[in-house]
Amino acid sequence: MEKPNTLAVSFKARAEKGKDGVAPVYLKLTVNKVAREVSLKYSVELKLWNSRKGRPKLITEEMRQLNTELETEAGLVLKAYKEIEREGDVLNADAVKKRYIGINQPEAAYTLKILMTEYEKDQKPDMEWGSWKNYIATYCYLNRYIAERYPANDVRVSKIDHAFMAGFKTYIRENPITPHRPAGQNGLAKHIERVKRMVNWAQESGKLAVNRVEKYRAPKKKFLRKYITEFELGDLETCKLNDRVQQMVRDFFIFAVYTGVSYGDLMALKPIDLVVGMDGQRWISNQRLKSENYFLVPLLHQPLAIIKKYWEDERSIDRDALFPYISNSKINTELKIISTARCYSRPLQFHDVRHMFATYITLAKNVPIESVSKMMGHAKISTTQVYAKIVAAKVKEDMAILQARLDRNQPAAVKLLEVSMEEIIAATRLNLTQGSNSMIGSLQKR
Repeated sequence: MEKPNTLAVSFKARAEKGKDGVAPVYLKLTVNKVAREVSLKYSVELKLWNSRKGRPKLITEEMRQLNTELETEAGLVLKAYKEIEREGDVLNADAVKKRYIGINQPEAAYTLKILMTEYEKDQKPDMEWGSWKNYIATYCYLNRYIAERYPANDVRVSKIDHAFMAGFKTYIRENPITPHRPAGQNGLAKHIERVKRMVNWAQESGKLAVNRVEKYRAPKKKFLRKYITEFELGDLETCKLNDRVQQMVRDFFIFAVYTGVSYGDLMALKPIDLVVGMDGQRWISNQRLKSENYFLVPLLHQPLAIIKKYWEDERSIDRDALFPYISNSKINTELKIISTARCYSRPLQFHDVRHMFATYITLAKNVPIESVSKMMGHAKISTTQVYAKIVAAKVKEDMAILQARLDRNQPAAVKLLEVSMEEIIAATRLNLTQGSNSMIGSLQKR
């Protein structure tokens, strides 16, 4: 009678390979009395290791976590053993070891750090620096998180699930990269979205069979943005500024308000981007750096005057660019100084220009949202609607039009109200009586 196959799994801290009292942990699998070892890349202090049991001493949370990880490893060895047995392949220690370490099952060796490296190599070249620097922050949080929570200082991508993401979200909230500036709810959601995007990429690349976080959600908080008023915008256009840098910042802000261009698109503008339209007027025709969508904006008198000013100023223009360069941080710093000095209702930020263009300059002046979407370089109108916060003046104007329409129909409404209550009651009773007689007649016919 053929003897059944046997499997045994144990663990050992190899003191001879360690240093300063810390040793690497090895897994030993034995099939039919033939043993093979695998380095797990876990490390443990020898004083916290139980040599007789081949497991860590469960006296700290870190050791209990390590013990859980080792139980998982043992389960993966058993899984590999069962798969080979079910498939009818040659079942021996070498075959189980190969299947376990991922030669036949790549997911077992595909870790988060490998994913981060591959994702950066594949995606970073196609991203603007402003987008990639946000990934740098997420990577920093991930590296800290797995270093503190996982003894191997890494985790398999296949094990990234809801529990991992919930723990990661809590870790970000409690351990801000910048002290005393914890991430808000929307900042947390952005970090979670980036991790999900990476896991989705791994699945699409064929390196992950099951995506366990596809449905995980980190809700964002909606809030009403506030901007300076149209009166304050007018003050900004006409106020006297003695500082030359502040004058430049003000000009760039006003130019962007009347064109809807972002900071990056403004700095990227070149003379060749100014085209003459069929109407004989000057337009901006370019491609957005962020989304690569094309935008086309007619130039009003205000932005045209600003272009002329800097094109004629030999001190401030690089002929390869439409405007002289100034950093985004410098612009926002100077805008804050200006808005504080002018006592505006809130500090100015350059990103406000796109919202103000959509609200004050276009939609509030009855420009169709389809046209606004095209000028802002949006692929979908729903994106434009996020920016299109209609101001109170526009609401008041629309309600005035509605009131005028109602007033035109007022005579008919007044005539209806002149009907006496007795007439309404009598008509109601008549309808009820007719309805009842009709129903009784219908039942009798049946």
